[in-house]
Amino acid sequence: MAEHVSFFTAKVKPGKRGVVLRHFRKWDREQRRYAKGFLRSTVAVGREVPNEIRGVVYWDNSRNYYTNARRPAQGQWHQELVALLNGSPRWWDGTLGVQTGRSRGSA
Repeated sequence: MAEHVSFFTAKVKPGKRGVVLRHFRKWDREQRRYAKGFLRSTVAVGREVPNEIRGVVYWDNSRNYYTNARRPAQGQWHQELVALLNGSPRWWDGTLGVQTGRSRGSA
């Protein structure tokens, strides 16, 4: 079970929603292997406010989360993300309390 979860919300610049989603996929391809302790992430787009995105990132512990945040390549990726947004994302960090449901791909 994840010890550290980070939720975020952000507003995407007009016409950049697809670019932002591709940017998250780029992280998965290029950065994930270097992100020790990363478990999974989810990014959702708003139905009523299409330029709003929200997400959650799960880590095995806070130490690994903050270590990843200090990696230069992570900082570069984050700067590129912020350039596609109307300001920096708002983050909220916590410890997973309860998680229900089944994992993706379970029957």
